[in-house]
Amino acid sequence: MKSRNDQFGETRSILVTKLQIPVNQANILPRPHLHNLLNHALDKNVIMVGAPAGFGKTTIISEWVKTIHLPVAWISIGLEDNEPETFLEYMLSALAIIDDKLGLKSRNLLYSPNPPVLEKIFQSCINEIAMFSSELCLVIDNFHMMNHSQIQQIFAYLLEFIPSNLKIILITKTENLPALKKLKYTGKMVKISKEELRFKGHEFKQFYHVLKKLPLNELELQLLENKTEGWVISMNLFAQALVEDRSMLYEKDQFSGRHPYIYSYLIEEMLDYLDDSVRNFLLEVSILDELSCSLCEAVTLKKDAAEYLQLLFSSKEMIKLIPERNNQWFRLHSLLREFFYHQLVNKYQGNIVHLHRRAYTWFYTQGYISKAVNHAVQANDLDKATEYLWNLAPSLLKNREYNELAYLLNLFPNDWIENSPHLCIIYSWTLALQKMWENAHTYLAFVDRLILKMEASLYEKFLIELHVLRGYIALLEQKGDECIKHMTTAAKMLPKYSEFYHMGVEILSPEWNVLGSDIAFGGQLASTCTLYGKLREIWKNSGLPIVGFGAVVLGAIHYEWDELDKVQYFAKRGIYIGKKHRNLGILVPSSLLYARMKRALNNDDEMWQMIQQLENSITDRYWRTTITGFKIKIMLEEGRVDKAVELMEKLEQMPDTGMISINQIRVLRASGKRTKALKRIEPLIKQVELENRLAIFIELMILQSLIHFEEGNRSKAFTIINQAIRLGMKEGYLRLFLDEGTHMKKLLCDFQKIVSTDQAVKEYCSKILSKFEHDSIDEVVVKTDLPYLDDLTNRELEVLKLLEKGLTNKEIAEALYITVGTVKLYNHKIYSKLQVKSRTQALIRAKELRLIDY
Repeated sequence: MKSRNDQFGETRSILVTKLQIPVNQANILPRPHLHNLLNHALDKNVIMVGAPAGFGKTTIISEWVKTIHLPVAWISIGLEDNEPETFLEYMLSALAIIDDKLGLKSRNLLYSPNPPVLEKIFQSCINEIAMFSSELCLVIDNFHMMNHSQIQQIFAYLLEFIPSNLKIILITKTENLPALKKLKYTGKMVKISKEELRFKGHEFKQFYHVLKKLPLNELELQLLENKTEGWVISMNLFAQALVEDRSMLYEKDQFSGRHPYIYSYLIEEMLDYLDDSVRNFLLEVSILDELSCSLCEAVTLKKDAAEYLQLLFSSKEMIKLIPERNNQWFRLHSLLREFFYHQLVNKYQGNIVHLHRRAYTWFYTQGYISKAVNHAVQANDLDKATEYLWNLAPSLLKNREYNELAYLLNLFPNDWIENSPHLCIIYSWTLALQKMWENAHTYLAFVDRLILKMEASLYEKFLIELHVLRGYIALLEQKGDECIKHMTTAAKMLPKYSEFYHMGVEILSPEWNVLGSDIAFGGQLASTCTLYGKLREIWKNSGLPIVGFGAVVLGAIHYEWDELDKVQYFAKRGIYIGKKHRNLGILVPSSLLYARMKRALNNDDEMWQMIQQLENSITDRYWRTTITGFKIKIMLEEGRVDKAVELMEKLEQMPDTGMISINQIRVLRASGKRTKALKRIEPLIKQVELENRLAIFIELMILQSLIHFEEGNRSKAFTIINQAIRLGMKEGYLRLFLDEGTHMKKLLCDFQKIVSTDQAVKEYCSKILSKFEHDSIDEVVVKTDLPYLDDLTNRELEVLKLLEKGLTNKEIAEALYITVGTVKLYNHKIYSKLQVKSRTQALIRAKELRLIDY
C-alpha cells in the first residue's frame, strides 16, 4: 500500500507498472495455433484464460494483444488490490491509457470528497465504454485474486450488461468465482484452458531444441514430456537443471506427472540442486514480498546478502528488479516464493516467528512502519504491532490514507481490536473522518469499557482521546453545546490535547466553500462564530494545528460579514499555522481567503501573486482542484471568459471537490449559454438544500437569479433573490452578494423598486447596495459624459493588451524585456489616465473606450 510521507508532494495511489502490458524476453517461442484460437474467440465478449500457475497465461496473452489491432487496457492485479475502490481505480486508470477522456466522468465521481456508492460509479463506467467510438480490449491478469464479494458483484453486473464494443480477457488460476457462474451459460464467453496452453509434440521439442539449445534425444524428450506434462514453468526449471546434469531424467522412473505431485517434486528438485546456503537464503526471504540487500542481511543474518541477490538475479528466473524502487529492490518470482514459503511452513515452522521479528525490526528502524505492522502481526507480536500502528495512524489520517489504515487494522484479529483501546481509537478516528459516526461511536463504547480497568495515567490519557473525538463528531453533527462540553472537559486534564491533534489530523476536505463544509455548520454563521470563539479559548496557546482550522472558519465568516480587517488577521494566522504544520487543509483555504480579501481591497496584483505562489507550492491534486476553481471564478469576475473556459477544460480533468459543477454553471452563464446553466443549477440546488449547506445554497440561488435576470425573466429573478436575501439576512451574508459585482447591483436596484410589503428585506437590500458604494469590485460605472482622458502611449497600450491576456507583471516584463518595476510604473500610469484603481477596472474601462476588444 502507498503512503505520502510529504503532504506537499503527492504520490499516486496506484502502481503505474501494473497498467503496462508485460514485456517478455526476446527469445519467446512463437505459438501461432494459440493466436489463431484467440483470434476466433474475439467473436465473443469474454475470453477466459484459466489454468494453474506456471502455464504461460500472461506470456501468451501479452504477445497476442500486440497483434489484434485493438486498443488494449491492461491491469495486473495483486493481492493488495483486492479492495473495491482500488480495483475500480486501476480499471479506470487502465481505460484512461487508451483515451484520457474514457472513464473521465467515473474517475471524477470516484475521486470526489463524497463519492457515490461504487455500483453507481461502475454503471457510469459501463455507459462511458458503451459510448466510446471504437472497440476496445480490457485484460485483467490474476483475476482470481479479486475474490472480494463486492468486486465479484459489480463485475458480474458488468459481464451481464457488457457493452457490445468491449472485449474482456480474464487471466485466472480458477474459474470458480461468483462473477463467472452465470456467464458460463450465456454463450458470451470462450474458455482457454490448461489443455490448450500445454506444450505438446513438435512444440515441446522446439522449446528445448530451439529455445533452450538442449540437444535432447527422442527418449529424453518423451521422459521429460511425461514428467512436466507441458507445464512451462516446470519445463523452464528442468532446462536449468539439465544444463548441468542430464542423468537426472532417469532417476525417478515411477514419477506420475499429476500436478500436486509435480508441485512437490519441483520443490524437492529446487532444494536438491541448489547450494545449501542459497536454498536456505531463499527459504528465509520467502516471508518478504520485496527484497533489498540491507533487509535480507537483517532477516537472514547473512552479511553477504548482496552476493546472494546478485547470484539469483543473474539467473534471470529467481528474482527481478523493481524499476520504480530505483533498482535497489528486487521481487522474488511469485511462484517460486510460494514454493519456498510452503517449504518453510512445512519444515521450519519454528523459524518463521524469528524471521518476521527481524523483518519488523528492520522495517520499523528504516521508517517503513506499515510493513513493520504487517510483520509484527505475522509474528503474533500484537502488542508491538499495536504500538507501531498507534504511532503511524495520525500521519495516515492527516494524509487521508483511510484505505491504508483499514488494511492494517484488518490484519488484527477482531477480538484483539475490541480489547485494544489504542486500535479502537484509531478505528473511531478513521470512521469519524469518513462521516461514519454511528460506527465510530461503537468503537468508542469499547474504549469506555476498557478504560475502567486502567491505571490512573492511562485512564486520563484515553479519557482525553474519548472527549476530543466525541467533541469532533459533535462538531460535524452540528451539536455545538455537546462539542464545547467534551472539548472543555478534555482541556482540564493532562496532557489536555489529543495525540491526533498534535499530529495535525486534516479535518477540512478540499471544498470550494469553507462555509459550506461540515466544520462550519454548513454556513450557520452566527452559531459557528460563537462556537469557534469558545473553542479558541480552549485551544489558545496550545500550538496545535487544530487552531488553524478555527482561523480558517472565523476568517471566512468575517469575510462574509465584510469585516476585512478581521479577515486579514485570521487569514494570516491560518497561513502561518498551515505552513508551520505543513497542513494543506489550513494553508490553502487561508491563502485563498487572503487573496479574496486582497481583491475586495482592489489589490489585484497582490492577489494574483499570492495565487501563483500557492499554486507553485502545492502538488496535492485535490487542493490543486480547489485553487484552479478559485482562479476560474476570479477570471470570470474580471471578464476574461476565454481564459476561464480554457482553464475549465483542465478543471474537468481533475478530481471533483465540488468546484467543477459550480464553475461549469458560471462558465456557461458567462459564455451566454444560460439555458444550459439553468438546467445544471436546478439539481445542484436540490442536493445542497438536502445537505443543509446554507452558504452554498444561497450562492447558487444568487447565481440562478442573475441568470433569470439576464434572460429577461425578471419576475422569476426577483422571486429567487427575495428568498436568497431572506436566508442571507438571518446570518448576515454580504460578500456572496457583493462579489457578483455590477450585475448583482443592477438586479438589486431593480428589485428594491418592487419590494413594498417586506420592510426587513427592503432594508437588507439597501444595506447591500450601500456596501456597493464602498466596494469597487467590477465597479466601473458606464458614463456618457466621461471626462477627458489622456491618450495612452503605444508602450502603455502594449502593456494594457498584455494585462488583458491575463499575464502577470513578471510575465509582461519578460515579454517586453523590461523590469517588473517598470511594468508597475506603466500600470500606475494606465490606471491614472483611465481614472481607475485596479487591473479589473482598467480592463473594463478600456473596453468601454474601445482601446481593447470586448
